[in-house]
Amino acid sequence: MSESQPSRTELERLRDILYGDYARDTSVQLDDLEARLATFRQELLTRTSDLDQAQSDQLEVTRQTLEDRLGALEQHFTNRIDNFEAQMAEQLAKMDDQKANRRELGRMLVMIGQKLQEESGD
Repeated sequence: MSESQPSRTELERLRDILYGDYARDTSVQLDDLEARLATFRQELLTRTSDLDQAQSDQLEVTRQTLEDRLGALEQHFTNRIDNFEAQMAEQLAKMDDQKANRRELGRMLVMIGQKLQEESGD
């Protein structure tokens, strides 16, 4: 190196003299910003996790509510179907009884007719 050109260490020393305080302040500010950013990221992750958990809890409550309602509706319609089947069975039994009575009445009429024929034939 020539004597007219400053050495590398001299340049660094000169820079430190001229910009040292500014560089240190900037470095401190950057460190502070990085620390605040890390805190913000952690807080954001925590809040996001809390929100995810809250949504998951709410979804579970909603799912359980819907299952309960569905179960109640299923029971309601099962009861209605059972009642309807019982009513239909009762109606069919009545119709069978009425049909049996008609048959019995028909037999009785036939018997009366036969007796009348026997009496008129006597």
